[in-house]
Amino acid sequence: FDGIEGLKINVMSYSGDSMALNVKGARSLEKELFSKAVVEVANSIEQGVKSKSLQEESKETEVVIVFSFNSLREWVMAEKSIRDIPYIKNIEMQAMGANRAQFKLVFVGTSEKMLYALRAKSFDLIDNGNFFVLEKV
Repeated sequence: FDGIEGLKINVMSYSGDSMALNVKGARSLEKELFSKAVVEVANSIEQGVKSKSLQEESKETEVVIVFSFNSLREWVMAEKSIRDIPYIKNIEMQAMGANRAQFKLVFVGTSEKMLYALRAKSFDLIDNGNFFVLEKV
């Protein structure tokens, strides 16, 4: 658009995503045109966020975790607490030894959401290269 019959708006996010919107309207109705543009930009951004959230929510992630514990009761309580997190799809035990458990955690969503959910349950994850160490804080 050349500004006479509407506005052309370029919307860019901090992550580098961008899109162009064409808002039709008469230039002589400047206030109405800009109000309409604000509504269309807001709707477009909202749709983009919803779409991205749906993509992230459908993504399944697996991580290997090692958890050290003092008693079997501590492990059972930790496992129950982790299973109660809504994003958890499965906990697959890989090995259990003297005061240590290794398991594969399968969850849906982003790693950040999982980390926040674990922290809300008083756990912390420490990246150790090929696996994570889970600690009770």
